[in-house]
Amino acid sequence: MTLISPSRRAKLWALDGLLPTEAEGLLLAKLAAQVDPDLAIVELGSYRGKSTCYLAEGARRGRGAKVYAFDPWDLPRGDVPDVYAERYHTSENQQIINAQVTAMGLQDHVQATRALSHDAARLWEQPIGLLHVDGDHSYAGVRGDYCLWARYVVVGGYIAFHDYSKKHKGVVRVVREARKDRGWVGWDFGTKRYAVARRI
Repeated sequence: MTLISPSRRAKLWALDGLLPTEAEGLLLAKLAAQVDPDLAIVELGSYRGKSTCYLAEGARRGRGAKVYAFDPWDLPRGDVPDVYAERYHTSENQQIINAQVTAMGLQDHVQATRALSHDAARLWEQPIGLLHVDGDHSYAGVRGDYCLWARYVVVGGYIAFHDYSKKHKGVVRVVREARKDRGWVGWDFGTKRYAVARRI
């Protein structure tokens, strides 16, 4: 993305997080740059905020939309076994995302909220220009995020599913179902592990 200087790109790429390639971060920045300021950028699943910072950087250098990042971090998940608790679902990760956003000077462009996706959706009212789905990768989790949040994406807005790969069958299954929805066009699978479409 030419809007981001080489030195700034280096800082973004050095952040702690789970994006395996810089191309994925730059894709998020490119999409975020296109979102109008009266629309929201919503991220479901933020971990330590590397993808959040790419989104915010793109938005800041683009049209100025704000990023709303939702992650449960250390919230209890009821009776569901949490096999990822030790790595992903900790209060430390929430502290790290806040520190990384601040270190990048993006704190005015990000609102990071500790919440389960379905709880946040109940209170959500704003139109969305970009929805980044990267939370619970089970079929039920991805399907729930899609059903609860995609309805807020405006015409011309984007949805991006991370981890579209054979390893994450739940993500692949939901994307296949979403492709049958005539409300989306331009499905792009060119960037590794992302499936992106635009609302019509």
